[in-house]
Amino acid sequence: MFKHDGGAQSIGTIPLDTFTEPGVAVIILIFAYWGLSQLMFGIIQLIVAFRYKSLIPLMYLMLFLEWASRFLLSMYKPIVTVGQAPGGIGNMVLPFVCLGMFFLSIKEK
Repeated sequence: MFKHDGGAQSIGTIPLDTFTEPGVAVIILIFAYWGLSQLMFGIIQLIVAFRYKSLIPLMYLMLFLEWASRFLLSMYKPIVTVGQAPGGIGNMVLPFVCLGMFFLSIKEK
């Protein structure tokens, strides 16, 4: 969110130099919005982890839905990049991890 390019090129490897200036501005703004939403969701997760532990299964379920949706969206609407973004592998692995953690969090002791 705080990077000059919103992380689009420096992290996501999207070739911003191939777009028009207004197009680059829109992409950077969208990535900044995405960073803000990730920051807010992270704060909510910390609050749940330290204060509302009974909501931890819900957080795992929401994480599963988010990462599974990212994977499905990347299949439906792929983005042309010049390299592999660090989150790319997460789209394939994290839904299963979150689903496993969800089931572990609702398991009776």
